[in-house]
Amino acid sequence: MKHQSIEISSQPVDVFTVEGPQDLPAVHEFITSNPLLAVDTETTGLRIFSEDFRMHTLQVGNAVEAFVVPMPNVSIDDMRGLVASLVEPIFHNAKFDALVMDAVGIAPFNETLDKAHDTRIMAHLLDPRGKPEGGTGHGLKALAEKLIGSNAQDSDNALKEHFKANGWNREQGWAQIEADDPVMALYGGM
Repeated sequence: MKHQSIEISSQPVDVFTVEGPQDLPAVHEFITSNPLLAVDTETTGLRIFSEDFRMHTLQVGNAVEAFVVPMPNVSIDDMRGLVASLVEPIFHNAKFDALVMDAVGIAPFNETLDKAHDTRIMAHLLDPRGKPEGGTGHGLKALAEKLIGSNAQDSDNALKEHFKANGWNREQGWAQIEADDPVMALYGGM
């Protein structure tokens, strides 16, 4: 398993990237030991029903530790097992991730949503104002910057620079980047 570390608000955060099925027991142990976990997916873009759509990674994490599971490194059955073991997953915009997991055959849409908490809905309830109305907005990056600190954006900036260095625009970058790329893993783990 690959390991990277980053500091967020003066606290180290460890990001582990699964390299193969041999690493899955550690991920499963993490999931079963932490019933309330943040969960996210990274994909080739937003067009879930397009022919070339793929899910790059599944990420699970808490405030100090995250596991990134690249799709090419494990079987679809392994992914199904990990997702099925989630007790109370926390998503930001859960319906997108639920659609992703349904589209790639990992978990049925309703099954995912039935047990999900959605921070996008929570953020909207706390402050329904968008940025133009003087609120923070409801996007994950803006909320993270406000609630965690400005360095919560570091992995996003690194990913944008990585896309640029490879001659990709944002859309091309999501489609071209390898699922187990270290910059992608750190982005996903944050």
